[in-house]
Amino acid sequence: MNELMLHCGSQYVGREEIARVQTPRGTASWHPVPHSEIIGIVSDAVESRGWTITKEQYGLARSGAKLFGVMRLGNSNHPEWSRAIGLRNSHDMTIAVGLAAGLNCMVCVMLSST
Repeated sequence: MNELMLHCGSQYVGREEIARVQTPRGTASWHPVPHSEIIGIVSDAVESRGWTITKEQYGLARSGAKLFGVMRLGNSNHPEWSRAIGLRNSHDMTIAVGLAAGLNCMVCVMLSST
């Protein structure tokens, strides 16, 4: 079962496609964060704690303005344990950077037509 479910108009992508998404210029009160930077920070934090990313799923919506993803984690010291991190980000001021963690995370992207 996929842990990332995308609405029509969204697309599954890898890190390479995400790295090509242009981050818009910020304003005095809004500072967009590059999607690839979010993934890098989370990946570094995971690995610095002895976990490995065993599976990644990412999706872009609205021409790259929105990123959604799930990372499945494993730990070689405890192979029976598995965790997941869900993440989101936007470049269009609609959602803030967000993370969710647990035994399982399902990220479902439903976009309104407006």
